[in-house]
Amino acid sequence: MAKDFSSTALDTTLDSTTASLEFQYAYSAKLNFSANIAYGHNEFLGQGGLLFGTNIGREDTSLEWGARVAYTYSQHLAVYLSYSQMRNWSNSIAGDYARSTWSAGASSRW
Repeated sequence: MAKDFSSTALDTTLDSTTASLEFQYAYSAKLNFSANIAYGHNEFLGQGGLLFGTNIGREDTSLEWGARVAYTYSQHLAVYLSYSQMRNWSNSIAGDYARSTWSAGASSRW
């Protein structure tokens, strides 16, 4: 859980609250699984955070979850595959969106 305040040059302060959980499971010395879920709430404060033509401040709420599988072939090569889904809800018309991300990678050490 985290609480943060940040300011921008456009007279906007962002008040953020987040909470997240991560689960990890080592099936074996070579195969690992993980999953995460996160919740966030952002309030846009100050003159720059007002919705256009109103005195209402913008507020966003987000939910994100993901999963990852990693496999270590040897001391020299490890690979992973991950997926995440994020959804944002806002009282701003342009602030609602969803995002899905797949990623894969490999690392090598010699």
